[in-house]
Amino acid sequence: MRRVRTRITSRRRRTSTAPPRAGFVFFTIDPSDHVDGKTDGYSKAELDEKLGAIRGEVEWVSKYRGKSLKLPTGTTVTIDDQAVARCAVEVREGR
Repeated sequence: MRRVRTRITSRRRRTSTAPPRAGFVFFTIDPSDHVDGKTDGYSKAELDEKLGAIRGEVEWVSKYRGKSLKLPTGTTVTIDDQAVARCAVEVREGR
């Protein structure tokens, strides 16, 4: 593992090249530049147009369209055409 040296300057203008000490480091990955958050408001025509533009990039759509999943609570979740189209456009459109 390569050590990265940083330059830390205090208010008194003393500098140090020692690496910063941290007990916990947290990284955040923000995908918002790659997500279209407006898909819930698209009309069927808008959604079909956007899906048509990316159809070759989202081959997984046909795999999930029409699938059903029964939850342990007894609720059944079905992925219809509109739901799978919104998902594909939402995660692909922002790229």
